[in-house]
Amino acid sequence: MTSKAILQATNLQRDYQQGDSGDTLSVIKGIDLEIMSGEKLAIVGVSGSGKSTLLNLMGGLDDPSGGSVTLKGKQWCDLDPTQRAAWRNQHIGFVYQFHHLLDEFSALENVSLPSLIGGDAFGGEKYAKELLVRVGLSERLHHRPSELSGGERQRVAIARALACKPSLVLMDEPTGNLDPKTAESVLTLLKELNSELNISFVIVTHDPHIAQQLDRTICLVDGVLGSNLD
Repeated sequence: MTSKAILQATNLQRDYQQGDSGDTLSVIKGIDLEIMSGEKLAIVGVSGSGKSTLLNLMGGLDDPSGGSVTLKGKQWCDLDPTQRAAWRNQHIGFVYQFHHLLDEFSALENVSLPSLIGGDAFGGEKYAKELLVRVGLSERLHHRPSELSGGERQRVAIARALACKPSLVLMDEPTGNLDPKTAESVLTLLKELNSELNISFVIVTHDPHIAQQLDRTICLVDGVLGSNLD
């Protein structure tokens, strides 16, 4: 792995057994991919092409049927569940199409949780406040998700993904439920954070407008990488 690559997937494969028939469904078929430090990468493809599966494999949320994923010099398959959770918490943030915030907690509490789990080294509530201010929610610290707009909830989710100062943020259709104006403001925020903090972003998206604004776009077609789009 090159010195600037923070994540490397090598001959990555993921198969699933289909019900009682015993048939095998191959979703990811031998993918090789590097994510560079500070890179903004878009992954595009039709529904069912394996984009979310690839994202979960990259983040160590799922185990490959073959091949490997190396993050910051460690392969997911070499880590036990406790080590894997700690390594993921230290180096990866996740943002999904649905924000997955905890309804009973305020914005500040939602963003503070990952660093409380990870330990004081990440800054806890103080850093959570800084992040919420950075994403434009200084007046919404103590609002619960039900009291926030869709764009505000997604901004809280982004702040939460950054709470442990990750090297890489994986995003699965992060603007899919947002209106165009809000989606554009979220994308602008991501580009600013990338520039200021040198965080790598991998964004699964159906929106060509978003993909065009990132550093590199790859197309996933039936479980394999098509031509890279620059």
